[in-house]
Amino acid sequence: MAAARPQHFTPLPSHIDERISMSFWHSLTELPIYDWARQHQFVTAGIEGAHLASSSVFFGSIILLDLRVLGLCRQLIASGLARLTLRVGLIAFVLVVLTGLFMFGIAAPKWLNTPEFGVKMALIALAGINAAIFHVTIWRSVDVWGAEGRPTPRIAQLFALGSIAIWVTVIILGRYLGYAVLLPSRIISDEELEFLMQPGGPLDVF
Repeated sequence: MAAARPQHFTPLPSHIDERISMSFWHSLTELPIYDWARQHQFVTAGIEGAHLASSSVFFGSIILLDLRVLGLCRQLIASGLARLTLRVGLIAFVLVVLTGLFMFGIAAPKWLNTPEFGVKMALIALAGINAAIFHVTIWRSVDVWGAEGRPTPRIAQLFALGSIAIWVTVIILGRYLGYAVLLPSRIISDEELEFLMQPGGPLDVF
């Protein structure tokens, strides 16, 4: 009996692959919950507000600990401060992710077509790697250098500076994306403005 010939599958061209991928993201944005959110601006505004508030708490908790690692407020024990900031930061991080996923679903293709969005995601991943390396190495001896009044090792300060620089950049990119992606979708077109201003239209008050 002849052996079965191996089947060779020709991969799809990249432009077709990209179209299939984008069609998936377009179908995601058309889910009823996102369509409902787009029709009710107060929902989108509430989600954005929750995202900004939770992001502020999350970044604040990180920067507080980073500043202590840099040597500020040495009267505070670093491990004790970390127990507070990490707990608060974890709760805020969960809210950041949930609200961020919702905002992404509202305009997924626009986010994906904005290069700065990819840069922001890469920086967040880099911040996570930076924190992971710090906690599995230098942080293990925090009871020694993080005690009251003790100097912080230079290498720990470099990690803290890197963390602050990355997260500040993420914040700047986040605000930029809010204007570049979300805001344009709320600006009315010339046709809509003409309709509003026409005689007898909603804005024809005189």
